[in-house]
Amino acid sequence: MKKIKFRLVPFIISVAIVVGSVAGIMLYSYHGYDNNKLRFVADYFHYEDYKEVSTEEQIENYIKMTTHAYKKVDSGLKYYDINSKKEYNATPSSSSKNHIEGATFENGVLHLPGYFDLAMYAESLWNVDSKEWVFSYYIYLYNVNYKKANIIDNLYFCFVNGTGESGENELFGTTKLDMVIEEVKNGENGTPNGVNLPSFQYTGKVSSSYTMYIHDNNATGNGVNSDNIPFVYRLTSLQESPAESSELDDDYDFKQWFCDLDSATFSIFYSGDDDLATGITNGTTDELEEIVRGTYVNQYKNVEEFNDLAKNNEQNINLGYEQNLTKAGYFKFIIGRLLIEGAVTLVVSGILATLFYLIWQEEPEENYRPKRIRAPKPKRK
Repeated sequence: MKKIKFRLVPFIISVAIVVGSVAGIMLYSYHGYDNNKLRFVADYFHYEDYKEVSTEEQIENYIKMTTHAYKKVDSGLKYYDINSKKEYNATPSSSSKNHIEGATFENGVLHLPGYFDLAMYAESLWNVDSKEWVFSYYIYLYNVNYKKANIIDNLYFCFVNGTGESGENELFGTTKLDMVIEEVKNGENGTPNGVNLPSFQYTGKVSSSYTMYIHDNNATGNGVNSDNIPFVYRLTSLQESPAESSELDDDYDFKQWFCDLDSATFSIFYSGDDDLATGITNGTTDELEEIVRGTYVNQYKNVEEFNDLAKNNEQNINLGYEQNLTKAGYFKFIIGRLLIEGAVTLVVSGILATLFYLIWQEEPEENYRPKRIRAPKPKRK
Protein backbone atom coordinates (compact mmCIF):
# COMPACT_ATOMS: atom_id res chain seq x y z
CA MET A 1 0.00 0.00 0.00
CA LYS A 2 1.34 3.35 -1.00
CA LYS A 3 2.23 5.64 1.87
CA ILE A 4 0.28 8.92 1.97
CA LYS A 5 2.51 11.94 2.32
CA PHE A 6 1.41 15.15 4.05
CA ARG A 7 1.14 18.02 1.63
CA LEU A 8 0.33 21.43 3.13
CA VAL A 9 -1.22 23.23 0.17
CA PRO A 10 -3.73 20.53 -0.85
CA PHE A 11 -4.53 19.95 2.84
CA ILE A 12 -5.43 23.63 3.34
CA ILE A 13 -7.53 23.60 0.17
CA SER A 14 -9.35 20.43 1.27
CA VAL A 15 -10.16 21.89 4.70
CA ALA A 16 -11.36 25.10 3.07
CA ILE A 17 -13.71 23.08 0.85
CA VAL A 18 -15.26 21.35 3.87
CA VAL A 19 -15.51 24.43 6.10
CA GLY A 20 -16.74 26.65 3.28
CA SER A 21 -19.39 24.18 2.17
CA VAL A 22 -20.76 23.56 5.67
CA ALA A 23 -20.71 27.25 6.66
CA GLY A 24 -22.22 28.35 3.34
CA ILE A 25 -25.11 25.88 3.47
CA MET A 26 -25.91 26.63 7.10
CA LEU A 27 -25.70 30.42 6.69
CA TYR A 28 -27.88 30.34 3.59
CA SER A 29 -30.41 28.09 5.31
CA TYR A 30 -30.54 30.41 8.34
CA HIS A 31 -30.49 33.82 6.64
CA GLY A 32 -31.36 33.43 2.99
CA TYR A 33 -33.86 30.60 2.67
CA ASP A 34 -37.29 32.20 3.13
CA ASN A 35 -39.16 28.93 3.56
CA ASN A 36 -37.47 28.29 6.90
CA LYS A 37 -38.67 31.67 8.17
CA LEU A 38 -42.15 31.07 6.84
CA ARG A 39 -42.23 27.77 8.69
CA PHE A 40 -41.14 29.51 11.88
CA VAL A 41 -43.82 32.20 11.58
CA ALA A 42 -46.50 29.53 11.03
CA ASP A 43 -45.24 27.64 14.07
CA TYR A 44 -45.02 30.78 16.24
CA PHE A 45 -48.60 31.81 15.45
CA HIS A 46 -49.87 28.20 15.66
CA TYR A 47 -51.24 28.35 12.13
CA GLU A 48 -52.26 24.68 12.20
CA ASP A 49 -52.42 23.71 15.89
CA TYR A 50 -54.21 26.83 17.18
CA LYS A 51 -56.88 24.74 18.90
CA GLU A 52 -54.22 23.34 21.22
CA VAL A 53 -53.18 26.81 22.42
CA SER A 54 -55.33 29.05 24.60
CA THR A 55 -56.66 32.27 23.10
CA GLU A 56 -54.99 34.29 25.86
CA GLU A 57 -51.59 32.83 24.98
CA GLN A 58 -52.15 33.56 21.30
CA ILE A 59 -52.99 37.19 22.12
CA GLU A 60 -49.82 37.55 24.18
CA ASN A 61 -47.76 35.95 21.40
CA TYR A 62 -49.16 38.37 18.84
CA ILE A 63 -48.56 41.43 21.01
CA LYS A 64 -45.06 40.26 21.91
CA MET A 65 -44.15 39.81 18.24
CA THR A 66 -45.45 43.20 17.07
CA THR A 67 -44.44 45.61 19.87
CA HIS A 68 -41.36 47.09 21.47
CA ALA A 69 -42.93 46.89 24.94
CA TYR A 70 -46.34 45.89 26.28
CA LYS A 71 -48.39 45.23 29.39
CA LYS A 72 -51.86 43.93 30.19
CA VAL A 73 -53.53 46.81 32.01
CA ASP A 74 -54.90 46.00 35.45
CA SER A 75 -53.89 49.00 37.59
CA GLY A 76 -55.96 52.17 37.37
CA LEU A 77 -58.66 50.43 35.31
CA LYS A 78 -62.25 49.97 36.49
CA TYR A 79 -65.42 48.68 34.85
CA TYR A 80 -69.01 49.38 35.89
CA ASP A 81 -72.44 47.91 35.22
CA ILE A 82 -74.49 50.18 32.95
CA ASN A 83 -77.66 50.08 35.06
CA SER A 84 -76.61 49.53 38.66
CA LYS A 85 -73.38 51.58 38.32
CA LYS A 86 -71.66 48.99 40.53
CA GLU A 87 -68.01 48.27 39.92
CA TYR A 88 -67.13 44.80 38.65
CA ASN A 89 -64.57 42.81 40.62
CA ALA A 90 -63.44 39.23 41.18
CA THR A 91 -66.83 38.32 42.69
CA PRO A 92 -69.54 37.68 40.04
CA SER A 93 -71.95 40.59 39.89
CA SER A 94 -75.38 39.91 41.34
CA SER A 95 -78.13 42.50 41.57
CA SER A 96 -81.67 42.89 40.29
CA LYS A 97 -80.60 46.25 38.83
CA ASN A 98 -77.64 44.86 36.87
CA HIS A 99 -77.53 45.02 33.11
CA ILE A 100 -75.25 41.95 33.09
CA GLU A 101 -75.34 39.23 35.75
CA GLY A 102 -72.29 37.24 36.72
CA ALA A 103 -69.73 39.66 35.29
CA THR A 104 -66.23 39.60 36.80
CA PHE A 105 -63.05 41.66 36.49
CA GLU A 106 -59.90 39.92 37.64
CA ASN A 107 -56.22 39.99 36.62
CA GLY A 108 -56.92 42.50 33.89
CA VAL A 109 -59.68 40.43 32.22
CA LEU A 110 -63.32 41.51 32.15
CA HIS A 111 -65.71 38.60 31.68
CA LEU A 112 -69.16 39.60 30.43
CA PRO A 113 -71.41 36.50 30.19
CA GLY A 114 -73.37 36.39 26.94
CA TYR A 115 -71.10 38.93 25.25
CA PHE A 116 -67.31 38.44 25.38
CA ASP A 117 -64.19 38.70 27.49
CA LEU A 118 -61.91 41.65 27.03
CA ALA A 119 -58.43 42.73 28.09
CA MET A 120 -56.78 46.11 27.63
CA TYR A 121 -53.11 46.29 26.67
CA ALA A 122 -50.69 49.21 26.64
CA GLU A 123 -48.29 48.90 23.71
CA SER A 124 -45.34 50.87 22.36
CA LEU A 125 -43.59 50.59 19.02
CA TRP A 126 -41.25 52.58 16.79
CA ASN A 127 -42.88 54.12 13.72
CA VAL A 128 -40.34 53.88 10.92
CA ASP A 129 -42.14 56.36 8.67
CA SER A 130 -42.57 59.17 11.22
CA LYS A 131 -39.41 58.18 13.12
CA GLU A 132 -41.05 58.42 16.52
CA TRP A 133 -42.37 56.23 19.31
CA VAL A 134 -46.07 55.41 19.25
CA PHE A 135 -47.93 54.60 22.47
CA SER A 136 -51.36 52.97 22.15
CA TYR A 137 -54.06 51.23 24.15
CA TYR A 138 -56.04 48.37 22.59
CA ILE A 139 -58.92 46.32 23.98
CA TYR A 140 -58.77 42.72 22.74
CA LEU A 141 -62.10 40.87 22.47
CA TYR A 142 -62.32 37.10 22.70
CA ASN A 143 -64.65 34.29 23.81
CA VAL A 144 -67.19 36.21 21.73
CA ASN A 145 -70.84 35.19 21.61
CA TYR A 146 -71.64 35.34 17.89
CA LYS A 147 -75.24 34.36 18.52
CA LYS A 148 -75.77 38.10 18.80
CA ALA A 149 -75.80 39.18 15.16
CA ASN A 150 -72.86 41.36 14.09
CA ILE A 151 -71.82 41.91 17.68
CA ILE A 152 -68.22 42.49 16.59
CA ASP A 153 -68.78 44.44 13.38
CA ASN A 154 -71.13 46.85 15.12
CA LEU A 155 -69.18 47.35 18.34
CA TYR A 156 -67.79 50.77 19.25
CA PHE A 157 -65.60 52.40 21.84
CA CYS A 158 -65.68 56.05 22.79
CA PHE A 159 -63.98 57.92 25.60
CA VAL A 160 -63.78 61.40 27.05
CA ASN A 161 -61.27 63.10 29.31
CA GLY A 162 -61.57 62.92 33.08
CA THR A 163 -63.55 60.89 35.57
CA GLY A 164 -66.50 61.75 37.82
CA GLU A 165 -69.04 64.52 37.26
CA SER A 166 -68.23 67.72 35.38
CA GLY A 167 -67.51 71.01 37.13
CA GLU A 168 -69.13 74.38 36.47
CA ASN A 169 -66.57 75.57 33.96
CA GLU A 170 -65.29 72.33 32.48
CA LEU A 171 -66.93 69.40 30.78
CA PHE A 172 -65.46 65.98 31.50
CA GLY A 173 -66.13 62.51 32.86
CA THR A 174 -69.57 60.93 33.14
CA THR A 175 -71.44 64.14 32.26
CA LYS A 176 -69.51 64.54 29.04
CA LEU A 177 -69.79 60.84 28.12
CA ASP A 178 -73.59 60.94 28.57
CA MET A 179 -73.72 63.91 26.21
CA VAL A 180 -71.48 62.21 23.64
CA ILE A 181 -73.53 58.97 23.68
CA GLU A 182 -76.72 60.96 23.17
CA GLU A 183 -75.17 62.82 20.27
CA VAL A 184 -74.07 59.50 18.72
CA LYS A 185 -77.66 58.26 18.91
CA ASN A 186 -78.91 61.45 17.26
CA GLY A 187 -76.29 61.29 14.52
CA GLU A 188 -74.62 64.49 15.70
CA ASN A 189 -71.31 62.88 16.63
CA GLY A 190 -69.84 60.21 14.41
CA THR A 191 -66.44 59.80 16.05
CA PRO A 192 -66.56 56.55 18.08
CA ASN A 193 -63.69 54.12 17.49
CA GLY A 194 -64.57 50.77 15.94
CA VAL A 195 -62.85 47.39 15.78
CA ASN A 196 -60.00 46.12 13.65
CA LEU A 197 -58.59 42.69 12.98
CA PRO A 198 -55.00 42.34 14.23
CA SER A 199 -52.83 40.31 11.89
CA PHE A 200 -49.20 39.65 11.01
CA GLN A 201 -47.49 38.76 7.76
CA TYR A 202 -43.80 38.10 7.30
CA THR A 203 -42.36 39.24 3.97
CA GLY A 204 -38.97 37.87 3.01
CA LYS A 205 -36.71 38.45 0.03
CA VAL A 206 -38.73 36.19 -2.22
CA SER A 207 -41.76 34.80 -0.40
CA SER A 208 -44.39 36.02 2.05
CA SER A 209 -46.14 34.09 4.77
CA TYR A 210 -49.86 33.58 4.97
CA THR A 211 -51.61 36.27 6.97
CA MET A 212 -51.54 35.18 10.61
CA TYR A 213 -54.50 35.91 12.88
CA ILE A 214 -55.33 35.26 16.53
CA HIS A 215 -57.86 32.45 16.76
CA ASP A 216 -60.79 32.85 19.14
CA ASN A 217 -60.99 29.22 20.22
CA ASN A 218 -63.88 29.54 22.66
CA ALA A 219 -66.15 31.72 20.56
CA THR A 220 -69.82 30.74 20.52
CA GLY A 221 -71.76 30.45 17.27
CA ASN A 222 -70.48 31.07 13.77
CA GLY A 223 -67.49 33.23 13.06
CA VAL A 224 -67.33 36.22 10.77
CA ASN A 225 -65.20 34.84 7.95
CA SER A 226 -65.89 32.43 5.11
CA ASP A 227 -64.20 29.52 6.86
CA ASN A 228 -66.25 30.00 10.02
CA ILE A 229 -63.05 30.30 12.06
CA PRO A 230 -63.57 33.19 14.49
CA PHE A 231 -60.63 35.49 15.09
CA VAL A 232 -59.79 37.86 17.92
CA TYR A 233 -60.70 41.49 17.24
CA ARG A 234 -59.69 44.60 19.12
CA LEU A 235 -61.23 47.96 19.87
CA THR A 236 -59.03 50.92 19.07
CA SER A 237 -58.61 53.83 21.44
CA LEU A 238 -57.58 56.56 19.08
CA GLN A 239 -58.91 60.04 19.83
CA GLU A 240 -61.35 61.50 22.31
CA SER A 241 -64.94 62.13 21.26
CA PRO A 242 -65.73 65.82 21.88
CA ALA A 243 -69.20 66.92 22.86
CA GLU A 244 -70.24 68.85 19.76
CA SER A 245 -73.22 70.57 21.37
CA SER A 246 -71.37 71.88 24.40
CA GLU A 247 -69.80 75.34 24.44
CA LEU A 248 -67.45 74.13 27.17
CA ASP A 249 -65.69 71.93 24.62
CA ASP A 250 -65.07 74.72 22.12
CA ASP A 251 -61.62 75.41 23.56
CA TYR A 252 -60.23 72.15 22.17
CA ASP A 253 -58.23 72.84 19.02
CA PHE A 254 -57.47 69.16 18.58
CA LYS A 255 -58.72 65.81 19.77
CA GLN A 256 -56.75 64.24 22.59
CA TRP A 257 -55.29 60.75 22.42
CA PHE A 258 -56.26 58.20 25.06
CA CYS A 259 -52.63 57.71 26.08
CA ASP A 260 -52.16 61.47 26.59
CA LEU A 261 -55.02 61.87 29.05
CA ASP A 262 -54.33 61.76 32.79
CA SER A 263 -57.67 59.98 33.18
CA ALA A 264 -60.59 58.97 30.98
CA THR A 265 -64.16 57.71 31.13
CA PHE A 266 -65.23 55.35 28.36
CA SER A 267 -68.11 53.30 27.01
CA ILE A 268 -68.30 50.15 24.89
CA PHE A 269 -71.60 49.99 23.02
CA TYR A 270 -73.35 47.95 20.36
CA SER A 271 -75.40 49.47 17.53
CA GLY A 272 -77.66 46.48 16.95
CA ASP A 273 -78.02 44.63 13.67
CA ASP A 274 -77.02 47.68 11.61
CA ASP A 275 -73.71 49.47 11.70
CA LEU A 276 -73.72 52.93 13.23
CA ALA A 277 -73.81 54.87 9.97
CA THR A 278 -76.73 52.78 8.66
CA GLY A 279 -78.54 53.12 11.97
CA ILE A 280 -78.20 56.89 11.87
CA THR A 281 -79.43 56.98 8.26
CA ASN A 282 -82.39 54.71 9.00
CA GLY A 283 -83.20 56.40 12.29
CA THR A 284 -82.72 53.20 14.29
CA THR A 285 -80.01 54.37 16.67
CA ASP A 286 -82.47 53.97 19.53
CA GLU A 287 -81.38 50.32 19.39
CA LEU A 288 -77.89 51.36 20.49
CA GLU A 289 -77.02 49.33 23.59
CA GLU A 290 -74.31 50.26 26.02
CA ILE A 291 -72.62 47.10 27.27
CA VAL A 292 -70.17 48.40 29.83
CA ARG A 293 -68.60 51.62 31.08
CA GLY A 294 -65.24 52.13 32.66
CA THR A 295 -62.62 54.57 33.84
CA TYR A 296 -58.86 54.59 33.48
CA VAL A 297 -56.26 56.60 35.37
CA ASN A 298 -53.11 56.70 33.25
CA GLN A 299 -50.19 54.98 34.96
CA TYR A 300 -47.47 56.38 32.67
CA LYS A 301 -46.30 59.91 31.93
CA ASN A 302 -45.23 59.17 28.37
CA VAL A 303 -43.95 56.44 26.07
CA GLU A 304 -40.32 57.05 27.09
CA GLU A 305 -41.14 56.24 30.71
CA PHE A 306 -43.05 53.14 29.60
CA ASN A 307 -40.07 51.92 27.56
CA ASP A 308 -37.60 52.64 30.38
CA LEU A 309 -39.67 50.55 32.78
CA ALA A 310 -39.75 47.73 30.24
CA LYS A 311 -35.94 47.57 30.07
CA ASN A 312 -35.80 46.19 33.61
CA ASN A 313 -39.20 44.47 33.48
CA GLU A 314 -40.52 46.87 36.11
CA GLN A 315 -44.26 46.98 36.88
CA ASN A 316 -44.64 43.80 34.80
CA ILE A 317 -43.97 45.68 31.57
CA ASN A 318 -42.40 43.30 29.06
CA LEU A 319 -40.16 43.84 26.07
CA GLY A 320 -41.51 42.63 22.75
CA TYR A 321 -39.76 41.28 19.66
CA GLU A 322 -40.45 44.23 17.32
CA GLN A 323 -41.16 41.80 14.45
CA ASN A 324 -37.60 40.49 14.75
CA LEU A 325 -37.72 36.74 14.16
CA THR A 326 -34.34 36.21 15.81
CA LYS A 327 -35.60 37.78 19.04
CA ALA A 328 -38.73 35.64 18.78
CA GLY A 329 -36.73 32.39 18.89
CA TYR A 330 -35.99 31.64 15.25
CA PHE A 331 -32.52 30.21 16.05
CA LYS A 332 -33.92 27.77 18.60
CA PHE A 333 -36.55 26.70 16.07
CA ILE A 334 -34.07 26.17 13.22
CA ILE A 335 -31.00 24.80 15.05
CA GLY A 336 -32.03 21.14 14.67
CA ARG A 337 -32.52 21.52 10.94
CA LEU A 338 -29.22 23.39 10.62
CA LEU A 339 -27.33 20.60 12.39
CA ILE A 340 -28.80 17.97 10.08
CA GLU A 341 -28.04 20.01 6.97
CA GLY A 342 -24.55 20.75 8.29
CA ALA A 343 -23.88 17.07 9.00
CA VAL A 344 -24.99 15.99 5.53
CA THR A 345 -22.90 18.72 3.93
CA LEU A 346 -19.93 17.72 6.09
CA VAL A 347 -20.07 14.12 4.87
CA VAL A 348 -20.48 14.99 1.19
CA SER A 349 -17.87 17.78 1.18
CA GLY A 350 -15.54 15.61 3.28
CA ILE A 351 -15.62 12.84 0.66
CA LEU A 352 -14.95 15.31 -2.13
CA ALA A 353 -12.16 17.00 -0.19
CA THR A 354 -10.55 13.65 0.59
CA LEU A 355 -10.60 12.65 -3.07
CA PHE A 356 -9.10 15.99 -3.98
CA TYR A 357 -6.33 15.52 -1.43
CA LEU A 358 -5.56 11.99 -2.64
CA ILE A 359 -5.19 13.18 -6.20
CA TRP A 360 -2.26 15.26 -5.03
CA GLN A 361 -0.56 12.13 -3.71
CA GLU A 362 0.10 10.78 -7.18
CA GLU A 363 3.74 11.26 -8.26
CA PRO A 364 4.23 12.44 -11.81
CA GLU A 365 5.77 9.70 -13.93
CA GLU A 366 9.28 10.39 -15.26
CA ASN A 367 9.75 10.08 -18.99
CA TYR A 368 11.75 6.86 -19.46
CA ARG A 369 14.00 6.67 -22.45
CA PRO A 370 15.68 3.30 -23.11
CA LYS A 371 19.36 3.46 -23.80
CA ARG A 372 20.20 3.24 -27.43
CA ILE A 373 22.11 0.03 -28.25
CA ARG A 374 24.64 0.71 -30.80
CA ALA A 375 25.34 -1.94 -33.32
CA PRO A 376 28.84 -3.38 -33.04
CA LYS A 377 31.30 -2.06 -35.52
CA PRO A 378 32.25 -4.59 -38.11
CA LYS A 379 35.69 -6.01 -37.71
CA ARG A 380 38.28 -5.29 -40.30
CA LYS A 381 39.61 -8.13 -42.19
